[in-house]
Amino acid sequence: SIEFARSISSKTQIKAYDARVVAKAYITANLPQDALEAISRVPSENIDHWILYRKAEAQLKINDNIGALECAKEAYNLAIDDPKIEDRISIYHELKSKCYEQLGDKSNALLEARIALEKCTDSQYKNALQERVAILE
Repeated sequence: SIEFARSISSKTQIKAYDARVVAKAYITANLPQDALEAISRVPSENIDHWILYRKAEAQLKINDNIGALECAKEAYNLAIDDPKIEDRISIYHELKSKCYEQLGDKSNALLEARIALEKCTDSQYKNALQERVAILE
């Protein structure tokens, strides 16, 4: 998948959907800087909450914690206006929770993790969120 990601991200401009897929591949391979470079090739008018979500994940991996939190907040603010994301909004709360945790703000990390758990509709993901809340408590 990394060869595929490199092929796509070598273009001057990348479509938003392609950048999301490429960024996820790079993040999974622990190549967050490559993910950020791919995201930077998306025209600004095509940046959406999905792209910002991946950008925040990559920023967390490189310890750009303040940038990650701001990006995660922006992603969430865009996502709440997207009716297609309603059943997945919990992932944005979990992302904000991780950002707060990495910044050392345990109370907001726990608050966001609890909100994520409350809004979660997937039983497997809900179990993971319950574990996260328990750890943060």
